Amino acid sequence: MVQHAVDRAIMKAYNRTAAIALFMQTRVVLSRFPYPAFIYDVFILAIQNQLPLLLVLSFTYTSLNIVRAIVQEKERKLKVCLWNGWRRYMIMSFICNKCVAL
Repeated sequence: MVQHAVDRAIMKAYNRTAAIALFMQTRVVLSRFPYPAFIYDVFILAIQNQLPLLLVLSFTYTSLNIVRAIVQEKERKLKVCLWNGWRRYMIMSFICNKCVAL
């Protein structure tokens, strides 16, 4: 209904006579969409506080593992091919983050 009122005001501002003639022919019929009944779910209340913490801890764990792997490789001086190493880190982080996101 608000959108119809805004449209009417805009149309009257641009061309008052044509808008009034158009409004004489137009009829607006409104009906509510059928929504299902609201169900009070305790699980939603429990998960809304726990889910963000779980996601942060999961991503923190994966990022710490990636940093640990990089540091261990640098300590052991295993820089054979830097490109393959970074590709491996990206694939490993993608797989870990994909598992966390699912």
